[in-house]
Amino acid sequence: MLLLDDLPHADEASASLLLGLADCLTDAPVVVVATLDPATLPRAVRAAHESRPRRDRHELQGLTLATVRRLAGVVLDAPVDADWLRSLHYYTEGMPEATLALLRALGNRADAPPAVPSLALPESLRAALHQRLDELDTRTRRLVLAATALPPSWTAAEVARVAGLDGDPAVDLDEAIASGWLRRDEAGRGFQVRSPFLRRVVADLLSPVRRHQLEQRAARPPGPHDHEGSHA
Repeated sequence: MLLLDDLPHADEASASLLLGLADCLTDAPVVVVATLDPATLPRAVRAAHESRPRRDRHELQGLTLATVRRLAGVVLDAPVDADWLRSLHYYTEGMPEATLALLRALGNRADAPPAVPSLALPESLRAALHQRLDELDTRTRRLVLAATALPPSWTAAEVARVAGLDGDPAVDLDEAIASGWLRRDEAGRGFQVRSPFLRRVVADLLSPVRRHQLEQRAARPPGPHDHEGSHA
């Protein structure tokens, strides 16, 4: 057995090697086991990954609250408040890397934990996510950035207006969802950033001037010039 684990941010060469290796070993008595998040793969590699048969692919969900509690017991030296752990789970939506990073950032402050959003993010995690965002095409990236200036839930027309996108944003929304940045809201009628954690990561990329521009656009009623001068 060849076991490859913890590949959520594999670079294009590494991910391509893994997929090629799996193809070459289809008739060999070897099992390749890897955990990765297709949403974090480079676009070309993700397309290749999704085109392969799903015969041995298992879709994993985010960490449950119970798992977050157990993880906290392993990472932290002291028990932490149950309400704080619920806040952590809500903030990360169970994203394993984010959950682990924020537990480590809490460190020895479990007896008096600060608010979850105030914890510092490891620069390595922030940089990896920013790189993945930069790999989106221009329209999809502008759409994801604009989403942080809107309320928690919004329509396709609203985010397209704030982003300054001409035409139907359906393809851009599909790409943003497939790449793990956005999702349908619980009602199924609108969209939202995948988690408060990712909303923070995306918002970090906006300059104060650009954020102010997007918030102004989000606050005003739709007008005839919404697509002018709106480049991110």
